Amino acid sequence: MDLVEERQWATKVFWSIVALHVLVWSILPELVRYAPSYDLIEAANWSQYLDWGYDKNPWVIGWITRLGIELSCGKNFLGYYFIQQLFIGLSFWSIWQLGKQLFRPLHALIAVLILEGCLYFSTAVQTNNDNFALVGFLTLATYTFFTACKTPQAKYGLITGVALGCAVMTKYSAALLMPWMLIYLLTTKDARNNFSPLGLYGGIILFLLICLPNVIWLTQHDFVTIRYLFTRQDIQITNFWAQHFYYPLDFCFKILLGILPCLLLLLTTAPFKIKHALVAAAHNERKFLLLLGLGPLATIVFFAMIFKWQLYWEWGVPFIPFLGLIIVSYYQPSLTKHKSQIFVGSVLLIMLLMATGYYLADTRWQAGRGSADYPARAVANHVTAIWQQQFHTPLRYVAGSRYVAGMVAFYSKDKPHVFAEWNILYSSQIDKEKLKKYGAVFVNDGYFGTKVLPWAKDDTNTTHFPTWVLKAYPTLKILPIQIFPYHRNQNTHEVVKLLIGILPPGG
Repeated sequence: MDLVEERQWATKVFWSIVALHVLVWSILPELVRYAPSYDLIEAANWSQYLDWGYDKNPWVIGWITRLGIELSCGKNFLGYYFIQQLFIGLSFWSIWQLGKQLFRPLHALIAVLILEGCLYFSTAVQTNNDNFALVGFLTLATYTFFTACKTPQAKYGLITGVALGCAVMTKYSAALLMPWMLIYLLTTKDARNNFSPLGLYGGIILFLLICLPNVIWLTQHDFVTIRYLFTRQDIQITNFWAQHFYYPLDFCFKILLGILPCLLLLLTTAPFKIKHALVAAAHNERKFLLLLGLGPLATIVFFAMIFKWQLYWEWGVPFIPFLGLIIVSYYQPSLTKHKSQIFVGSVLLIMLLMATGYYLADTRWQAGRGSADYPARAVANHVTAIWQQQFHTPLRYVAGSRYVAGMVAFYSKDKPHVFAEWNILYSSQIDKEKLKKYGAVFVNDGYFGTKVLPWAKDDTNTTHFPTWVLKAYPTLKILPIQIFPYHRNQNTHEVVKLLIGILPPGG
């Protein structure tokens, strides 16, 4: 293929694959799951109030979740899954645009499409409520930052500031990319000369303006989100070497497992020609890829080794989309049209295999347990019916674990507000006097997630509500424990044991 034909063919393939990816992974989770993931239902709780921060995250995820729920008219999470995949699509587009500035169109296409083999952009997306947006914002910021370093147009610097601001307001860990951007700018003369002063300083101002409301919110809410970052650590290992090296190595191993199918996809383009793959100014451009593509991951691992941090694989997901660009910059596949078609066919095959595996895992191999088969609608309908039978008024509040209370709130026809863990720190918009005035249903299924304040043993017992809750709400009427079987539990026989309490209006 000549260069024009190659560009046209690669562009058609890119948009076809991305469109198919968005379609498949928007629809499949809604078809497979009876209930959303715990992360998602937590984000749905936040979305009840469009605040400038929440107890575990800054504000962006709550707002995005609200938009996704509105797209589905509050009936399901299809709109939310669609938005998730639009951000993944934005990430792929950003990598594609960056790759075309560095490589020939076919090589840029390979750098993008091998990401289709990464579990973290398909099967794992719907279980994590912030990484999908972070992947989109960070890759966009990286692409526009690179372009701003190559051209004096101010708009790229301004977009970088906006994208970074949104990324940090999605998850604070996004800030790990910024020092590496600064290092590249300070060590690359051409980048400094090309970067528009208006783009640079205007981008910084836009970034600060986007973050400012959250900073103010944090000062008004006891820095609850920052405190959560530190209380999530739960180191069980006492051995010195294990404390410093086990979690970082485990983190790296899980990241490697997640990207292994990407590396297998490259085999369809073999043999390789080992040579410089970049166009002019190869040294600076490869430096850019290494600094911004590997720097944040190296930072996470380094600080984990020093401070004995417990690492979770999902923390590394937003920083691995540049994997393909880095590989292609060193190992450039020698492609013919036929071999390119084989590669695209392999991408479609691996997409099919992942979709099939995801379907079988949730409906067969792991069926009858976990959030996917949680009897959320049955619980919500039952709780709402109990309230309606006694008081014949809409249920305004549901209190308890953020997860089961969130399930009730979303699937109940009354759409009550969630009072998470009976604590204003986690539900800052709740007015406790109004809650007592209108009454509430208390629920407890014994499952509580991580939180800022440590749990006492009494707090997580399914057979009774915490003692401090009973003292705070002495008129609470406790009902017998109700049993709800999980969906598809023919083999596991898993059930939800739900403790329900009724706080009558005026209580």
